[in-house]
Amino acid sequence: MFSKKPKKTKPGADAGKSGKPVPEKPKTKREQIADKYQQIEDRRKAIQEELKWLENFNRNIKKQD
Repeated sequence: MFSKKPKKTKPGADAGKSGKPVPEKPKTKREQIADKYQQIEDRRKAIQEELKWLENFNRNIKKQD
């Protein structure tokens, strides 16, 4: 019946898309602290996993003796 007309884009909708990377805005102090905390948590989890593995490995060696 009726055909839809294509929507017109706003003029300048593609402005700023020259292929150059957009510079990241500097992080706020709160974001910096949150990132640091997340890094510490990730490191802590990795260390816990390694500790579990080592304890299990140690247990298996003791069983062999």
